[in-house]
Amino acid sequence: MRYVLDTTAFSAIMRRDKDLLTFLKEYRPGDIATVPPVVAEIQYGIKRLDNFSKKYLLLKSERDRLLSIINVLP
Repeated sequence: MRYVLDTTAFSAIMRRDKDLLTFLKEYRPGDIATVPPVVAEIQYGIKRLDNFSKKYLLLKSERDRLLSIINVLP
């Protein structure tokens, strides 16, 4: 079964939401995906932050890490 993450779920993973991470651990990374509008919304939210802030750097790093293991559907 494949799960497609919306912006709320993707953000929750970035915040390391315990309940969602526990749920997702039962699935392979290939079973979890997102779509380009979600990636764009996450990127927009990160770009609104000060480029030198700790939060900006942490969120950018977490986004990059997640996108390396979560498929982005066309």
